[in-house]
Amino acid sequence: MSYRLGVDVGGTFTDLVLVAPDGAALTRKVLSSTGNYAEAIVQGVRELAAAAGIDPGRIGELIHGTTVATNAILERRGARTGLLTTEGFRDLLEIGRLRLARLYDLDFERPAPLVPRRWRREVTERTSHRGEVLTPLDPKSVAAAVDVTPRGERPAVHGRFNRYPAAVGIPRLTRLVLGRRPRGAMEGIRLAVQDIVNFQGEMSRLTLFLA
Repeated sequence: MSYRLGVDVGGTFTDLVLVAPDGAALTRKVLSSTGNYAEAIVQGVRELAAAAGIDPGRIGELIHGTTVATNAILERRGARTGLLTTEGFRDLLEIGRLRLARLYDLDFERPAPLVPRRWRREVTERTSHRGEVLTPLDPKSVAAAVDVTPRGERPAVHGRFNRYPAAVGIPRLTRLVLGRRPRGAMEGIRLAVQDIVNFQGEMSRLTLFLA
């Protein structure tokens, strides 16, 4: 039987647990390597394998978890992000599911959305829940949305709705977005595409994607 390894990557420390086939466990805590979190994992695995007297190749299962992304969201330390979305869905992040944490608290304020409204832009297009194109993508609306987006935003993203049945128009929209920036203006900017997030339920898909 093989060994099992559990890894929890935090902003300060990375914790590892190595479980032997007989259930015996060894633990290790190392400093997280913020430049490349994988480096701390590799270091911890080597130390655990040496302590157990085994070759790392005997580890047959890896269970990985991290709070790094969660902390970044809670502390609002993520990259500034612009969002292109289907016309009519600009305010979905603020509307959410119409659920309030404290329903009868008149002073309750909902957390700010992951993308400020001024950085959320709509494009004209519509797809049915079956992936059928009801309204073709309008290049002029894409150009207008991209042109008013502040320069230097990182990353730029687009999340359109009812895309999971058929990823229609992904390459075209991506080309249109990239084509609106002057040469060199997209350097260092990552363009992400929600259409490839395989998770049904539009509010959940968009939130997961932006996070």
